[in-house]
Amino acid sequence: MAVVPLRIQSPMHGTVLVGPEADAVIFRAVLEGGAPSESLFVRWYSSLPATPGEPPKPSDPPTAQDVDKFALQTQLDWVEPTSLEFVHPLLVGSQSITVAVKDQMGDDETALKAVQAAGTAGGGPMSPAPCVVHVLLASSRVPVPPATQGAVVLAKRSEGLWAEAPPTWKDDDVNRFRYSWTFEKSGTAIVLDPNPTALEFQDRKDAQPPRVGFTEIPATPAVPAVPPSVPAVPDGVYTLTLRVVYAPDLAAAELDPSVRVRKHEHVLHNVEVKT
Repeated sequence: MAVVPLRIQSPMHGTVLVGPEADAVIFRAVLEGGAPSESLFVRWYSSLPATPGEPPKPSDPPTAQDVDKFALQTQLDWVEPTSLEFVHPLLVGSQSITVAVKDQMGDDETALKAVQAAGTAGGGPMSPAPCVVHVLLASSRVPVPPATQGAVVLAKRSEGLWAEAPPTWKDDDVNRFRYSWTFEKSGTAIVLDPNPTALEFQDRKDAQPPRVGFTEIPATPAVPAVPPSVPAVPDGVYTLTLRVVYAPDLAAAELDPSVRVRKHEHVLHNVEVKT
């Protein structure tokens, strides 16, 4: 089989997209050998689901329908020019991006057996030229943001604190996020900044996206198995800031304070913590 040399120009490996930056991501690939002499068909993929909803469970081996669930676009005929780009949103989470070209349309068994020329670029951390992208999104799921600005937000202690999370949260080799919740009142801040492994995780359920957080708002200080400890949050009305940080920046900033820590925040005002 002939190998089609291919390279990803955008997004770059290690890109961190914060909040709305992930709403319109530019995907651009280049054919290293110049314009193709015959038609090629190109398709981009993410290791996360391409659209919100129940994460797909591919069969082994994956079917053409399974592939569609991770594809960011339909297959396009790539004739001219030597580079091709399109714009597409990405879901929250760390994800591997791959672009693939081949000389046959379709991903069914018949089409794949007929392929005579193909190439790929990107992929996970162990790939020759990886393309892993990190999407930071701070989205409070509990407490629920108010429908009316300025309204009191009830935060029942027994309902906990939950933020939208990547569906692959449990994959420590991929995700590089740190979540924290800060309660502020009268110039005093109570910061819940646990080790990520101490957070609870819940898979998607119906309309609820995957989420991480606390099963209850702590009424007394907690000492988890993995430090740091978690302070108590007394009853009261606070400004609550959910913060999601790209964890490698935190480690780098400890060595060099000039390092910019990339983060996304979701601020809720008039949050009433109540037992």
